[in-house]
Amino acid sequence: MRVLIYAAQNPHGRFTIDDVNQVHNVSRGHLMKVVHTLTRSGLLIAHRGRNGRLKLARSPESISLAEVLALTEPDFALAECMRDADDCPLVGRCKLPNVYGNALKAFMQALKSQTLKDVLPAEPA
Repeated sequence: MRVLIYAAQNPHGRFTIDDVNQVHNVSRGHLMKVVHTLTRSGLLIAHRGRNGRLKLARSPESISLAEVLALTEPDFALAECMRDADDCPLVGRCKLPNVYGNALKAFMQALKSQTLKDVLPAEPA
């Protein structure tokens, strides 16, 4: 999310992984993985080469937080049984997966109505 926020706030429109690293102090390796995912999904545009830069591919108001979260956090298993029910001795007797599943659906629905623009810090007056 920080990469997308940085991209949306970048006054020059183009930036590098090192630019984001300097501001947010996130490991370069992790940033490279995140940028790869965001580029592959079409949220960032990568201009490769020696002077390569990154750029937001769409307007901040067209990028929902649910879309970003689904890309960057593909496994929302809140309990082991949501991944593999066979590992739990309570399978068939426990309602926890249904409760967690309903909560997760409500959470994602709430994020669908929020966009990258909604989480950008207010610009100084």
